[in-house]
Amino acid sequence: MKTKFLLFTIGAGLFIGCQNGQQTNNNPEKNTTTTSSTTPVDTVSKLDNSNFNVSISPETEELLKNLKVEKDEFKQLSFYEHKKQPKGWCNDVSIYIVREGAEMFGRFKIKYNAEDWLFVENVQFLCDDVPVSYIPATSWEHDNSGGEVFEYNDAVITNDIKPIIESIINAKKVKIRCNGDQYYDDRTMSEGEKNRLKEMYEILF
Repeated sequence: MKTKFLLFTIGAGLFIGCQNGQQTNNNPEKNTTTTSSTTPVDTVSKLDNSNFNVSISPETEELLKNLKVEKDEFKQLSFYEHKKQPKGWCNDVSIYIVREGAEMFGRFKIKYNAEDWLFVENVQFLCDDVPVSYIPATSWEHDNSGGEVFEYNDAVITNDIKPIIESIINAKKVKIRCNGDQYYDDRTMSEGEKNRLKEMYEILF
């Protein structure tokens, strides 16, 4: 069972308490969920991320053949992910590639999966004991099914995000903290997770 941490603000100070078991939610407005499409809103029509597009070279074309691909014939887009990317919902940090014609760009996706809502607001990575903060510019999506909750953020890899990914893939050990509106959740990134992230990043850049 995961240990969750509840933050209480007392005056100008901060008291940190530790609680085992289920999280509590004192905000009734957050007892609702939002169901969203698995296709990000900003790739629904055509590629509108021209500042971050990468031309696909013959070498990259060969590398893309080794990835899993899903095609949207209506939007004329292809979505590539690592062949060992876990299916379904899990706690995971990954990159996938969106392609239109001879150009592509990358997306950075963070997923949180548990029995209780966290309402993630930002993420901290501890890369070989060096803290790296990530505050997404895009909103977090929420869904639930079968007694589990799913929260994820899905953003275009910009020049601000690239150094964060590089810190992760170059570190020997990476811990992840998802900070919610009241609680936070910690875990250690697996070697397989890091290797998938590194291999996808190297295809892009």
